[in-house]
Amino acid sequence: MHNTLYRYQRNQRKALTILAFLFIALSILWLILENLDCAFQMEPLVVMVGGITTLLGVWWPFKATNYSRRIKGRVTFNYNSNAGDFEIGEGDTKFTLKFSEAGKESVHFYSYPENIRRVAIATDTGTFSEIKDAAKLDYSNSHVQPKEGEIVCIENKNGYFACIQILNVLNQNKGDDRDEVLFTYEILPDKSADFS
Repeated sequence: MHNTLYRYQRNQRKALTILAFLFIALSILWLILENLDCAFQMEPLVVMVGGITTLLGVWWPFKATNYSRRIKGRVTFNYNSNAGDFEIGEGDTKFTLKFSEAGKESVHFYSYPENIRRVAIATDTGTFSEIKDAAKLDYSNSHVQPKEGEIVCIENKNGYFACIQILNVLNQNKGDDRDEVLFTYEILPDKSADFS
């Protein structure tokens, strides 16, 4: 029941809870009246309240509140094409990512494309959810060199934050058959900095 109620808005949850308690109270009253041999017919009233509660629980339109509004994606990109630029998001949440060749398992990642304000590596993290405040990272460098598995946090000129996790890097100059970076990303569309 907890998982079901979690999906409902506050007013829906409140109304259904009141109806459920009313149903229980009427059932207890019905039991007492039955034992006292009272002539008042409680059964239709109890059944009606129970039916209304069930119908509202099943059919009342609700807006789910347990879904993520984050903008997410997984990208494979040749960092030597398009001058190393790749766009994620759109409108105010757009980020132009800029990559270039670095080492066997790393790439250069820059903060100077036109819509990027700053860039930092989220050290000692392995997942986006471990980043509770991306605004507090060390943004003192104009570019970073993330290795495979590391997470880069960026803020665009509009004040939105995104995180990029480098999953795989291929480098022709280091023996691979192509130049490529595979990464996942998340953008917070509410201007917060908490990815947890």
